[in-house]
Amino acid sequence: MSDETSTRNRILVISHDVVERQMAGPGIRYVELAAVLGRDFEVTLATPNVSSYESPRFRVHPYQDWPSLAGACEAVDAIVTSGFTLRQFPQVAELGIPLAVDLYDPFPLENLVLFANRAPADRQASYEFGMQVLDALCAGGDFFVCAHERQRDWWLGILQAKGRVNPSTIGEDATLRSLIDEVPFGLPSRPFQPQGEGPKQRVPGLDGDTRLILWGGGIWDWLDPLTLIEAMPAVLEREPRARLLFPGTRHPNPGLVEMEMQGRAWEAAARLELLDHAVFFGEWVPYEEWPAYLADADVAVSLHAETPESRFAAVRSRTLSYMWACLPMVVTEGDAASELVREHGLGKVVGYGDVAGVAEVILEVLAAGKEPYRASFQRLAPGLTWEQVARPLVAFCRDPRHAADKQMVRVSAHANGHEAALAEQRQQIEQLQETVRGYERGRFIRAMRGVEQLRRKLRGRR
Repeated sequence: MSDETSTRNRILVISHDVVERQMAGPGIRYVELAAVLGRDFEVTLATPNVSSYESPRFRVHPYQDWPSLAGACEAVDAIVTSGFTLRQFPQVAELGIPLAVDLYDPFPLENLVLFANRAPADRQASYEFGMQVLDALCAGGDFFVCAHERQRDWWLGILQAKGRVNPSTIGEDATLRSLIDEVPFGLPSRPFQPQGEGPKQRVPGLDGDTRLILWGGGIWDWLDPLTLIEAMPAVLEREPRARLLFPGTRHPNPGLVEMEMQGRAWEAAARLELLDHAVFFGEWVPYEEWPAYLADADVAVSLHAETPESRFAAVRSRTLSYMWACLPMVVTEGDAASELVREHGLGKVVGYGDVAGVAEVILEVLAAGKEPYRASFQRLAPGLTWEQVARPLVAFCRDPRHAADKQMVRVSAHANGHEAALAEQRQQIEQLQETVRGYERGRFIRAMRGVEQLRRKLRGRR
C-alpha cells in the first residue's frame, strides 16, 4: 500500500447483510457507502459471508463471530455500522473508536408488521429483541445517520428518550446535526448503461412486444403486491401486451425465512389464472445485471400498506434504481418516495389498496411512454447520487470524534483512571438513589442534607 494511502484515515464499514453478486438493499447500501468513503479513506467492508465481491475502493473482510470481526477493528479511526451489529457484538462499542450508527431502516416498526400474525410469544420476543437493539445503538453511537427529515424527527424522539439529546449534545450543536443527520439511499453517479440480456430475452412468456410492469426488489410483508395483482385483469383488458414481473422472490441472505406475503402473492396470481402467462415470479437478480431489467421495463410499481413502517421508511432501494433508469413509477401515497414522485413528476401516486386506481394509472403511464418523464428524472438525479447523499458521513470519517456527552465521560476516565472513575460514578449513583429513597419515605430534611453534601463533594472536585 502506498505512503499516500497509509496516511489516510482508516474506516471500517460493517454490513449485517450479505454482500455478493446478489444483494438486497442493506448489502447494496454498504457496498455503495464503502465505495464513496474509499475515495478519501482506506476502507474495509466487513461482511457476514465469505464474499467474492471485489472493488478497487475497498477491501472485503468476512466475519462470523467476534474473533473474526475483531481483527478488522484493529487500528481503525472510525467504524460505520448498524444497531444489529452492536447488539450481536457489543464489544464494538467498547473499543473506544468513534462510531457512526446507520439508522436508515426503521426496524422496530418493520418488525411489528413482520411479526403481526405470529404467535403472541413470538411477537413479544421480537419486540424485546428490537428494544435491545435500540438500547445498544443509542448507547453506542457517536454519530447517527438516517434516511430523511421525517425519519430524523422520529429518531430524535427515540434518542431523547434514551438520554442522548441532553445538555452536552445540544450544547455542542443546537441543530443536533452533529448527533444525527441525513444519509438517504443514493443512486449511482455513473450514467445508466444496461449491459447484457434483460427479462424480455430471459423470461419465457416475455418478448420484445411486451409492455413490462416491473416490481423491483423483494415481496416483504409490509408491502402490497396483492393490489397490483388484483389490478392486472383490468390492465390486460385494455392492454393485452402487459405483463407483470416479480424478479426477486428469494432473498439472497439464506438466514432469512420466506415472508408470508410471497406465498399470498403467488396464490393471488394463481387464483386469477394469471400465473406464468401474465404474472411471473423469478429469482433474485445479480446487482450488476439489474440495469438490463430496468431498461426492459415500461413502468415500475412499489405499493405498500398503511402502516407506521411505511410512513417512516427510507426511500426504498428499488425506487432509487427506477430514478437512475428514468423509469416512471406508480407508488402508494404516505411515504417519502411518494412525496418525491408527486413533487417532481416522476410517475403517479395512488391511494392505499386502490385496485381500480392502480390499473388506471398504469395504463396512463404505458400510453404516455417513458420519454415525458425523462427530464424530471434528469433534473433530480444529480442531488441524489451516493457522493452527494453521503457527505455528512464523509465529514464524520474525515474528522472522527466522540459525541459531546461521551467526551465528558472519557475525559474523566482518562484523568483519574478508568476503573477509579467508574467506581466513583457508581458510588455517586448509589448515593443519589439512597437520597431518592429517603425522599419517598418522607424523610425530606435528611434527603435535602444528602443532596447538599453531594453537591459540595462534586464542587470540590471541579
